[in-house]
Amino acid sequence: MRDRKNPGNTSAAVADITALVAQALPWLGDSVREALSAFADRRKIGRVQEVLGAVIADLNGFTSEVSELYVKTPEFKQALAQALRQAADEPNDQKRRLYRAFLTDAITSPLEPFDRQMRLLHILKELRIDQLRLLQTFTNLSTPQSSHAQSPLQMLQREFPDMPRDRMSGLLAQLTDLKIVTVADWTSTAAGNAELLRNSLTSIGRRLLRYIRSTA
Repeated sequence: MRDRKNPGNTSAAVADITALVAQALPWLGDSVREALSAFADRRKIGRVQEVLGAVIADLNGFTSEVSELYVKTPEFKQALAQALRQAADEPNDQKRRLYRAFLTDAITSPLEPFDRQMRLLHILKELRIDQLRLLQTFTNLSTPQSSHAQSPLQMLQREFPDMPRDRMSGLLAQLTDLKIVTVADWTSTAAGNAELLRNSLTSIGRRLLRYIRSTA
C-alpha cells in the first residue's frame, strides 16, 4: 500500500484500500469500493485506511452467510458510506476507533434496523471526548459513604476534579438529550446512587460503552 506521506492521487489511494479489503474479505470489497467511489479528500484517506484495516483485523476468521448477504444491501452500503465519511472527518484517534467498532458490530450482527444505525452514527458524530471519559466512569462509580446524599453531578465531579462544573453540566445534559442516559436532573440527590446511574444507560448508551471498552 502507498505511504500516506507520499500519497499519490486519490483514486490510486482508494484503489489500494479496496484491493486490501477485497483480498482479506472478498465479500466486502464491492461495498467498500462503492462507499469510496466519490471520496475526494486525499488528505483524509489515511483515516479511512486506518479504520478499515482495523475492521479487517477484527473480522479475521469470521464467516457468516447472513453477513455476506447483508453487506450487499442498500441499507448497509449507506451506513458504511456514512461511517467512513464521518471517520475521515474525525481527527481524534479514540473516536475513529468507535467507527471501527460500529462497522465490525454492524457486519457481525446484521439486520439491525437502518434508522437505529443512522441514529447511532449521529450520536458518534456528536459525542465529545470528555463525554467518553464520563461514560467510562459510570460503571466504576461507587456510592459515597457519607451522611450527605450526593447528586450524580457531584459524584462525577469527585472523579473529574479538573473539569469545570459548568462544562460537566453541559456535557451530561447532552448525554440525556442524545438519549444515551435517562437522567433528567443531574443535580438531584434522588438520583445520586451509583447503581441508579449505571442503570440510567439506555440500550444505545450500553452499546457505546461496549464500543469504548472494546477499543480502549
